[in-house]
Amino acid sequence: MLLDIAYAGNAGVKLLAQSQLNQIPDQDLELGDALTRSVPNPFLGILPATSSIGQATVTQAQLLRPYPFLTGLQQTWGSFAHSSYHALQVKCRKRYKAGLQTLVSLHLVENAR
Repeated sequence: MLLDIAYAGNAGVKLLAQSQLNQIPDQDLELGDALTRSVPNPFLGILPATSSIGQATVTQAQLLRPYPFLTGLQQTWGSFAHSSYHALQVKCRKRYKAGLQTLVSLHLVENAR
């Protein structure tokens, strides 16, 4: 019989902290596939035709964003974020005659952001 107990851990410090400010509101995510439907672009002629949202149609999702005339908007807070990961790994193996064996494994994780 073999019993193996291990610990695995990882930590990140001074990670870049960012917030996405132009996300689709949570209540609109229930629309599912309808978010990818093409609809007439109300900004046609206002935004440059070379931009991804200056075309004749845009997705429904784009128009539901807080700032529909922008494709992305994020706030960078600096490098003060951190992450941590802790895991306990336990493995028990029992060998029998004729090569038969059993293996039981347990992996407990605590993952904090």
